[in-house]
Amino acid sequence: MGVILEEMLSSRKEPPYYGSNEIEQLLIIFQKKGTPTPQTLSHFKRYPQLVKLGLRLPQFSKSTLRKVHGFGIDEFIEWMTEVDPCKRPSCSEALRQLQKIRSDFDQELEGGPRYAFSDF
Repeated sequence: MGVILEEMLSSRKEPPYYGSNEIEQLLIIFQKKGTPTPQTLSHFKRYPQLVKLGLRLPQFSKSTLRKVHGFGIDEFIEWMTEVDPCKRPSCSEALRQLQKIRSDFDQELEGGPRYAFSDF
């Protein structure tokens, strides 16, 4: 969901983590988000060859968050696209955060909220 939101808000013509195959795509993610720890890699059961590589993976540092959008959208996308699946929000946590973002946005509008969150 975080990547979809990032794509929708981006002006780029290709997806933010585009790769020609799954492994290349994961390496691009690691370049932007940082190389996962061995503990985090253990959650990648779908990619046993990646787990076997373990510490032989190229070591990337997490990129600095670029603030492009207001109202906490960038932080929300960062949270939703966390490499460690255990650190990503649940659906209910994500919905609560989206409601807060929407509320903050509505407070900035002149005359208060124009739409109910449920309209979206």
